[in-house]
Amino acid sequence: MIKKLIVYLREFRRDAVLAPLLIVLEVICELLLPLLMARIIDVGINGGGGMPYIWKAGAGMLALSFLSMYCGVAAARHAAYASQGFGRNLRSALFRQVQRFSFAGIDRFSTASLITRITNDVSMLQNTVAMSLRILIRAPMQLLTALAVCLFMNARLTLILAVALPVLALSAGLLMKKVRPLFKVFQEKIDGLNAAVQENLISVRVVKAYVRQEHEKEKFDRANKGLLRAGLNAVMRVIAIMPIMMLILNGVVLAVFWFGGRQVAAGTMLTGELYSFYMYIAQVLMSTLMVAMVFLQLTRAVACATRILEVLEAEPDIRDGAKTPAELPASQGRVEFRNVTFRYKEGTGDDVLNSISFTVEPGQFVGLIGATGTGKSTLVNLIPRFYDVTGGAVLVDGMDVRDYPIRELRERIGMVLQKNVLFTGTVRENLLWGNKDATEEEMVRAAKTPRPTISSWPCRRATTPCWTRGA
Repeated sequence: MIKKLIVYLREFRRDAVLAPLLIVLEVICELLLPLLMARIIDVGINGGGGMPYIWKAGAGMLALSFLSMYCGVAAARHAAYASQGFGRNLRSALFRQVQRFSFAGIDRFSTASLITRITNDVSMLQNTVAMSLRILIRAPMQLLTALAVCLFMNARLTLILAVALPVLALSAGLLMKKVRPLFKVFQEKIDGLNAAVQENLISVRVVKAYVRQEHEKEKFDRANKGLLRAGLNAVMRVIAIMPIMMLILNGVVLAVFWFGGRQVAAGTMLTGELYSFYMYIAQVLMSTLMVAMVFLQLTRAVACATRILEVLEAEPDIRDGAKTPAELPASQGRVEFRNVTFRYKEGTGDDVLNSISFTVEPGQFVGLIGATGTGKSTLVNLIPRFYDVTGGAVLVDGMDVRDYPIRELRERIGMVLQKNVLFTGTVRENLLWGNKDATEEEMVRAAKTPRPTISSWPCRRATTPCWTRGA
């Protein structure tokens, strides 16, 4: 999974490398601070070193603190560049992939789910990358180095961690196993909420016309409460383990001061050494807690990554024909249906169209008449290959549409939609959307034409008269 996603970080590999390196320097600075503090206590105060030694050691601590702060800020900056760039590249890849989907491919995932995956799921992975470049590097390194220093300073006191760390690791592991499927359900509930909002906003005129606001509110509330329950179901399990972790952490601190205080009283350990040992133990414990939280975050990120890879790895079911001839037939506008059969889910369900055969000659206008749901729009959608036929063939200018390059096929077809669609922008930009090379006169004529026809619709290059308004 990581190999499949890390390619989207390649453009920002410099930032992705610099962030961990700066974190390493930051950790080294923080590891030296307790040692200097111990020397101030044991040499400057208790050992007679006096103020000159304290000033000297204090200046060293101040310099290390500033260097640590600089490394931390610089690491955060590089991690932000890398994670934001990763998010941008991943969103672009998902959007490009969705553009390749047929209508059936979009139906498979649903529009709401695709929106969630491109926005919410990518944002989750983006935050995980930022966290991984900092905390996921910092916490394990600080844990291991601080643990090594503790063993060097006082191996007997360090044995206290031999009991605490396995318990913490076991608790975190069990929790991750429990919450992983819950996070997947949580993301699916976000899909459901987005679907409810999308349907309501798209059909808001129908909702108001039929005075169905209360029904839509109830539907939204069900989706919203479902998301709430899924979120609480996952979060409450995370919250449940926090008291256990804090109990273990506080128990380790008490044990260190109890046994360490006895060693100080016996003269086998200096006061400054006990203080610095406590600081390192605190670093070990906090790093352990951070590692546990990071892995919990990664558990949710895995659920999001799985959903994203489902889209990226989905093979578009409609692609350019494998038998495309070197020379395509001249564009004339002849459309032929040969014994066409179609069903939306191949292998299941009933046929929407069954054994349809007819021919539309160039210049001929054909109207499709029938009740709602009889397959008029479905039949028309087979011509530009928004769907592929289940049986039979659709031919344009004597050639099977499946043998055309998709771009060439659709550029031959003019389309007047049943419902007007306006994109964000000016009227001029919308007129140019279908044909960016249209002249000013063509745009004016298209805007003035009360009933668009193929011959008077300049903003779409086409010769195939296969659409009728309201089909």
